Amino acid sequence: VGSIFPSPDGEWIAFNDPATGSVKKIPSGGGVPVTIVESGLGENTGAWLGGTWGPDGTIVFATLARPGLLAVSENGGPMRVVARPAAEDSVCYGQPSFLPDGGGIVFTASEVAYPWEQRIMLLRFEEGAEAVPLLRGHSPKITDDGLLVFGRSTGASAVRSGALWSVPLSPDLTSIAGEPTRLREGVAVSGGVRDRWMMFDLAADGTLVHLPGGRTVSRSLVWVDRGGLMEPLLTADDPQLPAGVIGFDAPRISPSGDRIAFRANVPEDQPGFRLFTLELARGAILALSVDANADWPVWTPDGERVVFNRFDAGVHNLYWTRADNVGEPEPLIPENPLQQHAGDFTPDGGTLVLQEREAVAGPDSDIRVIRVGEDDVSRALVVTDAFEIQPVLSPDGRWLAYVSDESGQREVYVTDFPERRTRVKVSTEAAWQPAWTPGGGEIFYRRLDGDAVMTVPYSVVDGALRPGPPSVLFESEGRFWACCVWGRNYDPTLDGRRFVMVAEEAAITSSRLQVVRRWEAVRR
Repeated sequence: VGSIFPSPDGEWIAFNDPATGSVKKIPSGGGVPVTIVESGLGENTGAWLGGTWGPDGTIVFATLARPGLLAVSENGGPMRVVARPAAEDSVCYGQPSFLPDGGGIVFTASEVAYPWEQRIMLLRFEEGAEAVPLLRGHSPKITDDGLLVFGRSTGASAVRSGALWSVPLSPDLTSIAGEPTRLREGVAVSGGVRDRWMMFDLAADGTLVHLPGGRTVSRSLVWVDRGGLMEPLLTADDPQLPAGVIGFDAPRISPSGDRIAFRANVPEDQPGFRLFTLELARGAILALSVDANADWPVWTPDGERVVFNRFDAGVHNLYWTRADNVGEPEPLIPENPLQQHAGDFTPDGGTLVLQEREAVAGPDSDIRVIRVGEDDVSRALVVTDAFEIQPVLSPDGRWLAYVSDESGQREVYVTDFPERRTRVKVSTEAAWQPAWTPGGGEIFYRRLDGDAVMTVPYSVVDGALRPGPPSVLFESEGRFWACCVWGRNYDPTLDGRRFVMVAEEAAITSSRLQVVRRWEAVRR
């Protein structure tokens, strides 16, 4: 069960099912769930961006799998689009909540490139009406007498808390009619950057319930063996790191196995990422000469350089820099308006396989190649109507593993490189983030739900790669960070005996709900 939201009369509870990407409802007194929307709404918890149940029986919800806000009857049936951003590839809608008269909704909108900058929008269900921005905030809810209550987060991403605010709406429920008032400090915030939720709710009788405190999230680099046993490697409080680092992502082991490149997350008031390398023998950390908003490092085969993508002015372009931090980063290919993320190099370092798309969050990601030092633009490799990501070459450069959603869910495929005369599906379930053992003979991937690292043995017979059946190498059990779309958050060692991974721990600093029965007193 993912997020829940009740019917107006309290007789039913609706929820999204992350396992199937569906929306269901169940009687509030218990019983058998009833499916409202069958599937296709995103088969993971992070795809769901909120739902609300209106007085006329309409359910409005948001999901990363479909642009905009969708509506469906409480009894099921066809879905329709209620609101669609003009820039579908760069704006994300979420957290809808009905107005008290049922004639419209409030919801949040954020730039995909700057998801922490959420704005609350209002849309009336009238012909020709357009969504209008109200103010900065998230988690909007409206009282029966037209008071908009919402959250604003404070602090770094690693310690999520915030304040409850309120502002009156105009009598016709079309705009705000006053200045925001701070109601409550120190309210816990859950979720990620894009789908953060202020942990509070309002009842029709005026009762306010909220969870005080904050939600702390810590991420560290760890070694994990093939049985899932974990050994600490690097924590954010290492004195060699800048003050304020709150976690890590995207670890990649160097070709010689003696260093790890990774990105460090900086506080929310300085949004972005910075790249570092960790020398394993001495534990020495080196900051690469890269400014904020650099991520997803990939080593060149000789270990002399690190390729990364720099986010600037809404565009991800490829750069590289020397691993010894001598000199300044340089564009790998000329800057261009396309979004590019490095995948892998051929063994000779002459060709880079990358993923490329036209918009920050568009559905058009393809796999392409560039000849380093020769091409000014990329050349097509795997270009279809599907969403292709995360290309990685086998150690000998003969095979390319990648992820495609052509079957309706993301799965791992292997094709011969560069001819692409054959292709085979390696995964048997929703999957992503493939990796090869450096010694060959084995492919790893992660289940899309993030709960397991899988292993697939393979052999090459008569020039064709023959994968064996996938099996669970070890279960994650929520210990390891699985994100993201544009790269992988783990890497196998040269002998394939263990992995560098990102361990994640989260805790709510308070476990006791506070109930405020005299809501009018709080408002004043």
